Amino acid sequence: MIPLLIITSCIDNFNRDLDTIYYNPSYSLPIGPLSYTLDEIMPANALMAYFTDSTWIPDTSDVLIYDDSFYFINPPFGYDTVYTEPFNLQSMLENSEYIVSVMFRANITNGLPVNTTIQVYLSDAAGTITDSVYAEGPILVESATIDHRDSVIYPHYTTIDTPLDSVQIQNLLESSGIDLYLHLATFRPENDTLHVYSYQYFEAQLGVRVELKVPL
Repeated sequence: MIPLLIITSCIDNFNRDLDTIYYNPSYSLPIGPLSYTLDEIMPANALMAYFTDSTWIPDTSDVLIYDDSFYFINPPFGYDTVYTEPFNLQSMLENSEYIVSVMFRANITNGLPVNTTIQVYLSDAAGTITDSVYAEGPILVESATIDHRDSVIYPHYTTIDTPLDSVQIQNLLESSGIDLYLHLATFRPENDTLHVYSYQYFEAQLGVRVELKVPL
């Protein structure tokens, strides 16, 4: 008798098993880098002439001498600045329905001698803010390291990784841009007059890391 091998049921089982097989690609989508010098962050009405041949210093605390030509007065409440950058995750990612996690990363270089806080807002096509990345509020970024002459020695570097929840992910998918909010905080208590130069900057390299679960 010739043995007979029946494989129909095996094929059926194999097809059913294929329905449960997934692969997990991940993508990194950059935003930036976004780089700003002090005079780009400070409002124009905060800039005043400063003469290097004079020993005069404004009769106030918390002064930034900029390029030895201008000075900024830094009030106790600091300064706020918002920069808008276009960013559309949906156009970059065809399989958005398979997203299982999104992590927002910020690589920060603070080359300014001022403590800074940052927040990232998501905005829709009309420019309306729909959500924020840091749910607990703005993140503090320490100032650059300063020497005894009140000058920057080297910048402060930090990386902030933030996993987004399902609501934030949906708002990110529907957003058309991000708003980078910078707040220049008051100086550290031991410093009231600091020297800043145009080659010093605050830089944010932003991006999202997207993980998918895609059926074969």
